[in-house]
Amino acid sequence: MILLVVPFVFFAFLWSPNYSSAALDAIKPTQTLLDNGETLVSVGGKFELDFFSLGKSKNRYVGIWYKNVPDTVIWVANRDNPLSNSSSGVLKITETGNVVILSSNQSVIPTWSSNSSAKDPTLQLLITGNLVVKVGNSENYAWQSFDHPCDKLIAGMNLGWNLKNRWEWRLSSWNSPEDPSTGNFTYAVDPRGLAQLLQRRGSEIQYRSGPW
Repeated sequence: MILLVVPFVFFAFLWSPNYSSAALDAIKPTQTLLDNGETLVSVGGKFELDFFSLGKSKNRYVGIWYKNVPDTVIWVANRDNPLSNSSSGVLKITETGNVVILSSNQSVIPTWSSNSSAKDPTLQLLITGNLVVKVGNSENYAWQSFDHPCDKLIAGMNLGWNLKNRWEWRLSSWNSPEDPSTGNFTYAVDPRGLAQLLQRRGSEIQYRSGPW
């Protein structure tokens, strides 16, 4: 059984991106995405993935946003592990299907990793805004960003519990407009099995939707 809900989402922050005129929607292990304006753009051009910084911060992140509304970041890969003052970052997928962010092409220790594995993998940004690790030519995903929400919920994403995989989907706020790291506020389905949504600040319940 999978419990799913789609609530109103209220966390939003602003930033200014860089643009690139040429972009792919997918990369293979033989390719890399560099922090030099290269991007992934979904088919149809609705979503874009790139390196970015926030405000006056020099930290570098990899994120996804609406290409025509670039101040709306919907997902950040390394939100808790930014690259420090670097413009030489690298995003790649390994031969074994692990998505990694490195500080440079010479780095061997990733700053962030998806901890996924797949045969003949492809990293692709789908038209839904979901970043996925595809297994071969199939539509099977070894990993997907929709399973790791940040502070926003968009169409196709879930809140709730996947009881089969013992997986929870929840939203968590940013710490500040210049810091997307995991904040104090969460929005999730009640873990006690009650059909309601809870907004918490730390462990304190600030809002409950009531049973539906």
